[in-house]
Amino acid sequence: MSPQTVDPHAALLTIIDNDPCPTTFTVNDNGDASDVNQGDGLCATSGGACTLRAAIEEANALTACGTIDINFSITGAITLTGQLVVSHDVNVNGPGVNQLTISGNNASRVFNISSGKTVTISNLTVSGGKVTGANKGGGVLNSGTLTLTNVTVNGNNSDSLGGGIFSSGNLTVTNSVVSGNTGKNGGGGIEQNGLGVALLTSSTVSGNNAPNGGGAGVENSGGTFTITNVTVSGNSSFNTGGGIYNGGTLSLLNSTVSGNVSKDDGGGMEDDNTATIVNSTITNNHADNDDSAGGTGGGIKLGGNPITLHNTIVAGNFRGTGSTRDDVSGALDISSASNLIGDGTGMSGISNGSNGNQVGTIASPIDPLLAALMDNGGPTFTHGLLYNSPAVDAGDDCVFTNTCSPSLGSALTTDQRGLSRKADGDLVSGAHVDIGAYERQATESRPVPLGSNVHVDLNDVRIAFPTVSGARPDDGAANAVAPAVAGPSVSITVIPVPGDAPPTSFAAFDVTPSSAFYTAPVDVCFYLPSITPKATFDNL
Repeated sequence: MSPQTVDPHAALLTIIDNDPCPTTFTVNDNGDASDVNQGDGLCATSGGACTLRAAIEEANALTACGTIDINFSITGAITLTGQLVVSHDVNVNGPGVNQLTISGNNASRVFNISSGKTVTISNLTVSGGKVTGANKGGGVLNSGTLTLTNVTVNGNNSDSLGGGIFSSGNLTVTNSVVSGNTGKNGGGGIEQNGLGVALLTSSTVSGNNAPNGGGAGVENSGGTFTITNVTVSGNSSFNTGGGIYNGGTLSLLNSTVSGNVSKDDGGGMEDDNTATIVNSTITNNHADNDDSAGGTGGGIKLGGNPITLHNTIVAGNFRGTGSTRDDVSGALDISSASNLIGDGTGMSGISNGSNGNQVGTIASPIDPLLAALMDNGGPTFTHGLLYNSPAVDAGDDCVFTNTCSPSLGSALTTDQRGLSRKADGDLVSGAHVDIGAYERQATESRPVPLGSNVHVDLNDVRIAFPTVSGARPDDGAANAVAPAVAGPSVSITVIPVPGDAPPTSFAAFDVTPSSAFYTAPVDVCFYLPSITPKATFDNL
């Protein structure tokens, strides 16, 4: 056989594998056994199954990053006998937050992400993690770069910091829920510690506890933390910052802080460094929740640099167990603009009328006219703006075009729900940005299931008739009867309000009870018959 001749002018074909994570392991068993031969490239326990632990052990031995897919047939719980240490770049994909829980069995941490490693975890629940003593991060300990997407972190516990998540690296949490966790000394839900960068987006942080510390929902102890389209609610701390404590650099954008409590300062939030709050709603929070006269700032307590607020509602917050209003304690930056502060007692830096700010007093507080915290669409609960709220169309449009001074860095074109940030919510003055996390739209809708009773509080809404689609013709008509809590029913009268309805609809109406015996709120009740698959009430 003659030797092969190579043409030096011939093209050289090189095949390049662009997949950064070329190896995938598929978990097919919900046990917790280890890999029988770690590093051989095969995920297999002694019984031949591929458990999550075995898959992580094999992925840790790869030269390139690896992907771990948990089979959709793996449901219920994977109960661990010890923490899962991820010491390589790994992507873990679960079957769904309601399908699979990775449980520490209240005996160990769930995930431990090593320093310098890049890890993503998605579509699963982390629960039952527990660490004692000085150990941090009951559910997740992150020293690398961690991304959580569509993950629920629930029911984890740390005797130190970070009941749900403790991060000293970089952390991104998106479309997730962090709830019911306990960090005894702080950061019940999330503790960002050190100089890392944290991003929390389109998520809920609720019902977390810090019984000996602060920042029950979120504690930022020195890093840069950006919170966008998030609801922080129902968290409780012993010290400062029932919802949020900031000791670093914080940006709170398009977010709701509601129903949090602290025994000390800052029921909703305490800032001891640098913070910017834009188009957010901070309401119904309590400082000094044990009524010991030891705390102020039911909404916000400011102990560091003056913070900047833009288009933000801080109203209806309290201190003590009674009804003493306490919205902001401390100094706001003088550039703060277009905010609604229910009661400015204890606050400095801005005043009523300055830079478009609305600031109430102890004698004449401003009611933002918020609806209850509820599902108004989007990934998180929000407080809707009632049609006559002073926050409607009262914000600064600069956020929509990123022309504010100082610069916000990027435009806010949608509200917390993901709806347009610039809408004509009052149907009168044209489209303008609202104050707060919620942008009232020109047409507000409330879909309801079949066979439902719909209750509408009088003096809280405006109804444009006909607004009920899919129901019987007589549903929602004038002179509807509203059942009273006690005593006889109340007749309801609709009164036209010219020029207040969309041009494509009939006239708008204010709904008021005809009997002085009852005072608002009184419910107007519409019944949707069972033959109706769904009805939508518009202009509520």
